[in-house]
Amino acid sequence: MKFQRPVTPAGMSGPLTALCKSIVPDRTPLYINVRPLNGTQSDECFPLVQNQVATYGGYLIVGWTLWELPAIFVEAEFHAVWRSPTGEFVDITPKNRPQAAYSSWKTHLGGMRGAKLIMSVGLLAKPLSLLSI
Repeated sequence: MKFQRPVTPAGMSGPLTALCKSIVPDRTPLYINVRPLNGTQSDECFPLVQNQVATYGGYLIVGWTLWELPAIFVEAEFHAVWRSPTGEFVDITPKNRPQAAYSSWKTHLGGMRGAKLIMSVGLLAKPLSLLSI
């Protein structure tokens, strides 16, 4: 399938691993659930998660959302997610990117429907030709 926009990676490729090691060498990316809050502003993770913490408890977790445009580039977007009082990591922020960008990835993971790959810890993007893999 040819993608026209960056998508959530289906797995950890060599270039994605190299990018992750270049920004947070001692962390391993993980998939987390995506449950955007309806009626909230797209791509405004920090105030949205702060409000969620104030209302329901839990924590604001800072990290990197990973995206790729296969065979062209990989990127890490500075991002915040909510850690619920029960310890579940959830991305509650609606995205401005079309939902179609997520569909094949969700299908690929089967049982992890609605999940997203995030690296716990701006935007950092690198063309594949600049990553040593």
